[in-house]
Amino acid sequence: MEKTAKFVGKKVNNVSDLQTLDISVHHAEIGSRMFYRHKNPDGTIGGFVEKTAKVANTAYIGPKALVLDNAQVSGRAQIYSNVLIYHSAHVYENAKVYNNAQVFGNALVFGNAHVVGDTYIFGNAQVFGDAWVSGNAKVYDSAQVYDDAWVYGDAQIFDDAWIAGRALVYDNAQVFGNTLVSNNAQVYDRAQIYGDARVCGKARIYGDAQRSRLDTAGANSILRK
Repeated sequence: MEKTAKFVGKKVNNVSDLQTLDISVHHAEIGSRMFYRHKNPDGTIGGFVEKTAKVANTAYIGPKALVLDNAQVSGRAQIYSNVLIYHSAHVYENAKVYNNAQVFGNALVFGNAHVVGDTYIFGNAQVFGDAWVSGNAKVYDSAQVYDDAWVYGDAQIFDDAWIAGRALVYDNAQVFGNTLVSNNAQVYDRAQIYGDARVCGKARIYGDAQRSRLDTAGANSILRK
């Protein structure tokens, strides 16, 4: 006679403890907070989802990934590895979040976007389209990364900055203010783009260069300091 798996519950002290629990632990408690494992579309048992959070039955949640607070994961989104989705963040459509990434605040990750590595997406930030954010990058405030743009390394995108097209922002670069970096532009090294700057075409901004206000770098511009 085939044995039926026995699912048990357990009380733990911290959210991080949830990721250490055996897959046979079906539900857990931290004080008055309740957590239940998600059942994935392929029938496998996924990570914990807090009772107040929402995960669609079409979404995939890896066994160590966590969806907490009032966060949502919907559509055919996939989160796995040690990912944390919390506060009121929403990951949906075909987005994928993995490794040690965190999405929180009111952040949105959707479309075919990938958020990987040790990245933080938070505040009211949005990552969508076919964009990739990886490494130790941070996207926050009301910043947006979309189209086929890539942000990686230790780059930071914040305020109301937009990274679009096939633009690349990487290394220790910072893009903030009301800046738009688009087309095939690249911003890297320790460069800072801010104010109302527009960087487009095949522009390259690198070194310790700074670009601000209504300055525009386009076509094949190269700016280095």
